[in-house]
Amino acid sequence: MNTKSLATGCAILATALYAINIPLSKLLLEHAEPTMMAAFLYLGAGLGMIIYRLVKKLLGKPQKAGSLTRKELPYTLAMIILDIAAPFC
Repeated sequence: MNTKSLATGCAILATALYAINIPLSKLLLEHAEPTMMAAFLYLGAGLGMIIYRLVKKLLGKPQKAGSLTRKELPYTLAMIILDIAAPFC
């Protein structure tokens, strides 16, 4: 499978999961507070990334992560602050 096909498949899967997220969230909001729902969504995203990393490690794929530069730091901090503030707005 080439890189373009893999990227297209991942994009379609992400779109499908995002589309399923809205109706399921509405159902779950009947039983949980919005801030708790946001916490569950972020927890799920974190667990997904942990699983992704473990699978990459098991398959022996090299880790190609670069470090953040000083130029990227303000944008990263703004993103973190906005992500924390979003459930409360």
